[in-house]
Amino acid sequence: MKATTLSLILCMSLTFAGCSSKYSLTKTAPFQIGNAKYEANGAKSAKEVPGFELSIEVMHNPSVPIHYKEVYFREQILSPKALEKDGRSILICTYIKPGNSTKPDIIMDADSTKEVGNQPPYMVKQSKTEFPFKLRNSEAIISYTQVIPGQEQDRVFYYKISDIKEK
Repeated sequence: MKATTLSLILCMSLTFAGCSSKYSLTKTAPFQIGNAKYEANGAKSAKEVPGFELSIEVMHNPSVPIHYKEVYFREQILSPKALEKDGRSILICTYIKPGNSTKPDIIMDADSTKEVGNQPPYMVKQSKTEFPFKLRNSEAIISYTQVIPGQEQDRVFYYKISDIKEK
């Protein structure tokens, strides 16, 4: 009985040892966060598409090469674009809600040869991966790589930012 209980405990501990998160957050980052804000686009007219734009001001030492990979915000994984504006570096992330874009006109005719120019509908790809973090609406996580001397490949770091304001 004791051997069975001991082997069960050993198996369970080995199982749970492999469940550690592959996304470990860093406490400090080689950059500082300035103003972080987002602006929701609620599609007030037919030409607008629902979504939001997130802008994060970052300040870092230019001699330390950093590549911003992804931003995790409001259950979305976004690709940041780094811009220089008024001497500041700003990460811009845009999210457009899929399936709500304006649809092009479709030609319907009894003569099917006149319908040749119609485009097939755009199919929204559903991501099979789950959102890896539990975040509040005012929080985001920036993933970045940094060249570390002595390592062959760059390591991915995750840094959490808070207090993102709505414009």
